[in-house]
Amino acid sequence: MHKKLPNSEFIKLNMQNIDPLRDQLYICWKEKYLWDVTINNSEIIEITIDTSKFHFNRKLPLDERGIPTEKKFKSKNCAIFDFYSMKLSPNKGAIVEY
Repeated sequence: MHKKLPNSEFIKLNMQNIDPLRDQLYICWKEKYLWDVTINNSEIIEITIDTSKFHFNRKLPLDERGIPTEKKFKSKNCAIFDFYSMKLSPNKGAIVEY
């Protein structure tokens, strides 16, 4: 866990409600280096990023049955970081510091 925050452009989260065995960090890059990040069950404490360029979600998208799904994040330009194994899938294209 990092004890020092950068001066700007960060999201500070309370992640006490995440389940390290099941929850993951979901990332997708859009055009021009913009990204969309989801950490299910996290709580935003402070946000200093430009929210018109970067999007953060606290819940996974729902499928047509209303069930949370990670399908969107298994496509090109996306990655999933697993808190339990501390691994990124695919293992290239992203840097995650936790």
